[in-house]
Amino acid sequence: MARRNLTQAEIEREVERIMRGEDSDPDDFEDDGSDFEDDNLLRESESSENENEDDTVTESNVVAMEVETTRAAAEDTERVEGKSSYIIKPSDSRDTRNERKQSDSFTHIREIWEIFIEICRSSYTPSTYLTIDEQLVGFRGRCPFRIYIPNKPAKYGIKIVMLCDSSSKYMIDASPYLGKGTNTNGLPLATHFVRELTKSVQGSNRNITMDNWFTSIPLADELLKEPYSLTIIGTLRKQS
Repeated sequence: MARRNLTQAEIEREVERIMRGEDSDPDDFEDDGSDFEDDNLLRESESSENENEDDTVTESNVVAMEVETTRAAAEDTERVEGKSSYIIKPSDSRDTRNERKQSDSFTHIREIWEIFIEICRSSYTPSTYLTIDEQLVGFRGRCPFRIYIPNKPAKYGIKIVMLCDSSSKYMIDASPYLGKGTNTNGLPLATHFVRELTKSVQGSNRNITMDNWFTSIPLADELLKEPYSLTIIGTLRKQS
């Protein structure tokens, strides 16, 4: 049988019975259920209050998290925009893109590309020995200057001509080959690339290694003079 909690008066009477050596009356410990009902009501009330508190805490946490996330995003945006807003807000406008494409097929990313190359130039001091060579970046999408080179692993892609440090392999400068859209100002294509890629190291007396597609005797003689002051090592074709 369920037992109920004793009142203070009942406890005192029980103590007196024990002192007199009398047996306890079991009826005194029978429960009529009222105390359990009261306890259940109390527990339900406490549970409800706790749930309300939990809901309040959860809502507060959500609001706090949203505020913190918004603040962090604002700080990140301010930090990035303050240092490199050109990446977030490129000036490539669709309104003038078709017009610019007539003279530059690389116009879609020309600005970002030039910023990237400028960072490459300014972030590293090249060693004495450099290399100029080409790389085919694999690509099979739609592109007006995508080319096909059967002896390359990728075969289809965009050709990038690069100036790299021979010791660290760091890319100092690079220029995309735009096919017929490449403006060489009347120069042979290889000479154009060598002149453009060596602008950041001209006058430094560095040595540049290149293959026979770039190397020619007129180019070697030209690079020895001012303002280039560069030497080259390369193979020659018979007609060079």
